[in-house]
Amino acid sequence: MKKIISICVVAMLALPICAQDAWNSLVNTGTSTAVASDASDTQETTDAVVEPTTARNERLPQAGDFSIGFGLDPLTTFIGNAFNNSTYNSLDPLAGQAMYNNIASIMGSYMLTDHLGLHANIGFNIKCDKYNDYVLDDAALFADPLSRSKVVDASRYSSSMGSFALGIEYHVGDKHAVQGVFGAGLVYGFEVNKEKYAYGNAITEANQVPTIHDVTLYETVSSSLPYARPLQSYTGSPEHFAGLYGTVGVEWFVAPKIALGLNINLNIVYSFGTQTFTEYEGWNVTTSQYETYTDLVSPGNSSFEFSTANVGANIYAAFYF
Repeated sequence: MKKIISICVVAMLALPICAQDAWNSLVNTGTSTAVASDASDTQETTDAVVEPTTARNERLPQAGDFSIGFGLDPLTTFIGNAFNNSTYNSLDPLAGQAMYNNIASIMGSYMLTDHLGLHANIGFNIKCDKYNDYVLDDAALFADPLSRSKVVDASRYSSSMGSFALGIEYHVGDKHAVQGVFGAGLVYGFEVNKEKYAYGNAITEANQVPTIHDVTLYETVSSSLPYARPLQSYTGSPEHFAGLYGTVGVEWFVAPKIALGLNINLNIVYSFGTQTFTEYEGWNVTTSQYETYTDLVSPGNSSFEFSTANVGANIYAAFYF
């Protein structure tokens, strides 16, 4: 009996201790859960505060991209001619000045960053027209007054024009398919016009003023050469120009890395020409022999210009890769 009473007393004394341990365990577990919950809430709150970075439009060029572009001025000229009675239309404000009217243009760039790039432009216009005309063969006509034999007079007109620009450009805008483009750099260009003539009837002692297609070509260059005809001449001064350019425009990316562009150029250029001349041939009545004579036309001119002008392309298509 005493043993049973002793066991009950020990059990009663141990019950509060076990209850205390169970309470402490429950409290500690709840606290850990609360701490974990608070940490989770804090993390969620932090995540909610951080805003996602705005993605760059995938159509736009990036650092390391190259581009190649082509001027569309010939296309716009053709479209303009198709809808009116004019034979020439141009968006070039100085179309009358040949050295700016470079209707074929190729350009390229390299993007140093997503916004800054190097840019180069080459514009050129090379043209050669040759005209042939029949005239009576003087030698055959001398042998037979009824002869209708003919020879050919030929005239060739050639022109060479070009412009070269090298500079930097800066692209503005990341979110949309349209970017603003600003640039500046150096520009150089040239223009040369030349005429050459070839005649079917030669100048001889017996035929000092042979028949030619256009008699207005004969000139009196000196008392010794009263009838001289041109062999070659520079109709316009061979001209060079150099200076600075600035440009502002937009590029619309119609597809990834494919853009249509429009820009306006502002140029400060100095132009200078070289000596020009005309070479003649004729019969020297003083020495009684055939000779050629070179007549100086101009020692060369210079000019300064500040204007909006086309250094290669105002409307273009560009492809980045």
